[in-house]
Amino acid sequence: MVIEINTTYLQRILFFILVSLFSVSCDKEDEYVPTLESTDFYGEWYATEINGRKVDSGQVSFCFWGNGRCLIEQQGDELWGRWSFSEHDGERFITISELGTTPNKPESDVSPDKDIIMRITWCFNWKNSIRVKFDDSGNELLLVHR
Repeated sequence: MVIEINTTYLQRILFFILVSLFSVSCDKEDEYVPTLESTDFYGEWYATEINGRKVDSGQVSFCFWGNGRCLIEQQGDELWGRWSFSEHDGERFITISELGTTPNKPESDVSPDKDIIMRITWCFNWKNSIRVKFDDSGNELLLVHR
């Protein structure tokens, strides 16, 4: 009987230790990544959520290249521009400027003075997904790197 009680007691202790470790690992995944560089954004990013609602991964996408060029695709429409990453007062931003419908020249239907500013509000530790909020519209996207 003493052995059974000790075994049950040890099982409970082990259970609480495992739950604690799992909780700590989940908390670490939710932490804001302390350092980001522009190279962390190279490649294709697809929106999987817009304002908390799941969307088809082909609905909105961003391509960021190392030469500073970027492409935004939204339901078949393309918008080209130049992108940059910056940090100000502990906040991080991706700014897209020189917007146009062709890669090398802003078109008259898109204002070259209208920049898109995305505030990075969250980044997964593995840097394969980020949450951004647009300063002008307030819309929030969850972007996943592919």
